[in-house]
Amino acid sequence: GAIRRYKNLAECIEGYALSLRVMPDCAWQLVIAGHVHHQRYAASLQALVKRLHLSQHVIFTGAVPHPQVPALLRVAVALVHPSTCESFGMPLLESMALGVPIVCSYIPASLEVVGDAALTFDPNDPADIAAQLVRLSDPAVRRALIARGHARLATFSTWAEVAAQTRTVLLQVVDSVR
Repeated sequence: GAIRRYKNLAECIEGYALSLRVMPDCAWQLVIAGHVHHQRYAASLQALVKRLHLSQHVIFTGAVPHPQVPALLRVAVALVHPSTCESFGMPLLESMALGVPIVCSYIPASLEVVGDAALTFDPNDPADIAAQLVRLSDPAVRRALIARGHARLATFSTWAEVAAQTRTVLLQVVDSVR
């Protein structure tokens, strides 16, 4: 991932802070992983963390090499994906495959991937993000999300199926121009 403005990380941090007010004994840490594309934005996030007294609760990892992403996800309580703009949510798919519950923005690209297998929120509303994080604190909710994630994942084609379907379409196009 990347630390960019459209990822809505400030709103996520604010939502996380609000959730801790409701769950003061919560031991969850917010781990923000991604390459910094804009130093000024990254610095504003660091300042927000300090202003909200979250320095002990928020970890900025920097860029995480893709082969290490599954290890990071496997130890996560959930994937929080607050982005306002995506073409396809690969982290959402990876999280479902690893049995990680998802809390994400209700933008079309995310909803197309997760279906009913995630708690969703308005990415511009920290209070809504907080409300979904609080819901996630219920172990039964997490178990249900994991089960729905596995079911949702089963609806996606494998890479071999995608390749075969692409080949079929390409052959049809070639035949149509002959």
